[in-house]
Amino acid sequence: MFVLNTVHEVLGVDSDTARIELVGAKGILFAVWRGDVIVIPAGVAYHNLGSSPDFRVVGAYPASQR
Repeated sequence: MFVLNTVHEVLGVDSDTARIELVGAKGILFAVWRGDVIVIPAGVAYHNLGSSPDFRVVGAYPASQR
């Protein structure tokens, strides 16, 4: 299931690894692991294609958003 951003979003990978797909003008597949930071602009959808059992991210959003 894809998540479509309506605002800019920053995700910090706190633990383990995952394969992520970003879908904008072109789909991009990549692996992320602990310490990576992902900046996702508003209007770009993303999808977790699979992750390790302990995968965890921390999200940051504009103050006006939940």
